[in-house]
Amino acid sequence: MRFVTWFFAIIGFLTVIVLLLVGYAGYVFSHRHAAPQIAGVSVLKLDLNGTFSEAPLDPLRRITGNQGQNFQALIKTIKAAAADDRIKGVIATAGDSSLGFAQVQEFRDALAGFKAKGKFTFGFAESIGDVGGGSVNYYLLSAFDKIWLQPIGNVGLTGLDMETPFLKGVLDKLGIEADFSRRGEFKSAMTQLTETKLLPSDRAALDGLVGSLYEQLVAGIAKDRGVGEDKVRTLIDAGPFLTDDALNAHLIDRIGYHDEFEAEVLSKAGAGASFVDFEDYAKVAAAAAPKPTVKIALIRAVGMISSGSDDDRPFSQSDGVKSGSLVDAINAAAEDDQIRAIILRIDSPGGSDVASETIWRATQRARAKGKPFIVSMGDTAASGGYYIAAGADKIIAEPGTITGSIGVFGGKIVFDGLWQKIGLTWDHVAYGKNADIATSTARFTPDQRRHTEAMLDQSYHTFISRVAAGRHMTIEQVDAIGRGHVWTGVQASRNGLVDALGGLDTAVSAAKKAINANDTESIALISFPPAKSLSRMVQEVLSDEGGNPLQGHHTLLGLDTVAAMAQLALDPDARAIMPPYLLSH
Repeated sequence: MRFVTWFFAIIGFLTVIVLLLVGYAGYVFSHRHAAPQIAGVSVLKLDLNGTFSEAPLDPLRRITGNQGQNFQALIKTIKAAAADDRIKGVIATAGDSSLGFAQVQEFRDALAGFKAKGKFTFGFAESIGDVGGGSVNYYLLSAFDKIWLQPIGNVGLTGLDMETPFLKGVLDKLGIEADFSRRGEFKSAMTQLTETKLLPSDRAALDGLVGSLYEQLVAGIAKDRGVGEDKVRTLIDAGPFLTDDALNAHLIDRIGYHDEFEAEVLSKAGAGASFVDFEDYAKVAAAAAPKPTVKIALIRAVGMISSGSDDDRPFSQSDGVKSGSLVDAINAAAEDDQIRAIILRIDSPGGSDVASETIWRATQRARAKGKPFIVSMGDTAASGGYYIAAGADKIIAEPGTITGSIGVFGGKIVFDGLWQKIGLTWDHVAYGKNADIATSTARFTPDQRRHTEAMLDQSYHTFISRVAAGRHMTIEQVDAIGRGHVWTGVQASRNGLVDALGGLDTAVSAAKKAINANDTESIALISFPPAKSLSRMVQEVLSDEGGNPLQGHHTLLGLDTVAAMAQLALDPDARAIMPPYLLSH
């Protein structure tokens, strides 16, 4: 058996090495050749059906198919094309995009800037959703001048539905008890384990959240399709639509196949027109960018927040925000004399309040060094994600960014009933009255519960104190809009939690204003920490630096990860996180 295990381990390792060498050879080959030539009459071609991440690009994950495009690179490329006289228009294939609601809004803003230059935009979809699930994708496509749909396709414009799974019934059957408390009657992260349906407070919060997103959806579609908002609401209630019905309702402009679509686009662009792919044009735009005169740090906080440092070995699956690594990045940017300001781009549902406090402290030390600190929020910056933003000089969010959730929860899962059902018994020896406070075999004693409740009180008070200081509010004002309530960006702006609505460009403008940079100065966003080169990553794998390159790489090997709900339930440190809502759109 040991021989067989080692045999397959070696085969697996060699397979990875071959993939790396092939990918590296391709990378070197592509980068040694001159940048693609752009014809005098060109149309930028996008595929929006892929995966777009807020995380920095990792060349090795791209080789193995574990990472898609960088979202901000997409936005940057569209803006470069808008200023390029050779680019006459943009076309995109969409309909099954993974872009989140706020990302769609940032893309729509970039596309509006492109169209403002007198250039055309066409969108194509084989189908926009199926029976349903196409509302946000239609919101994306509605920003284009013309929408084409394949003859056999649907427009699943049916509205928004945010589902919440409840596991209490399952836990009861298994004899498992979720013993949690929360600070803030809207802090619903753990009610999925303690209730069987939405509590009135949770339903009110969700109703406000989904209602705000729905109104943004309606307003955007109405404006771009040139119809009234009431008409859009009527169409949504009549959905989903078959192809002909969508055409008759003026939800789409043409029915045809992709080859017909492309031929029509080239004809519109003019004689000698040709397409240029997104990645090729991105290289050209990067090479032609003016030499920057002002450097601003761009630090990304993507994923769940926890303590510790990233495992930066190649293929590492240590995803999320690690406080140690993020603090190091903030400190490095603060100490770099060439960096004039810092932008923290957040796309996180939160996580550990302790780790969030550590990161918050680093943001304040950076500000104390005279570096303006600006936060740009992506799809989500809630709970701990808002905690780390609270001390910024300016906070920028998209109208549809999910933010707020200022609150905490705590407790534990008790498995004693399950152990009794299956006949498993436990015994223990403990020194210390509360040594067994974290045991999963018994409920809290009264004294242990008192300690737990005191911990939650301290965490919540600290959280709202940080927000109050950063937002120049009183504790009472923050508590009134906190209590775990989740807001959209537009709601958070009205509540004073956000300074302005917009994307990363808006944050850059805020940073330029803070450092008194004029419009003629060229800005460079410098990533902290700097990305490793592909050659360095390959060298680390081949030399096995930092340990076995296959150890713990579950995604690479195709193994499932722990479900988000179980992770929350079993992680005692994840006190400042929003619930895992499922938005059906």
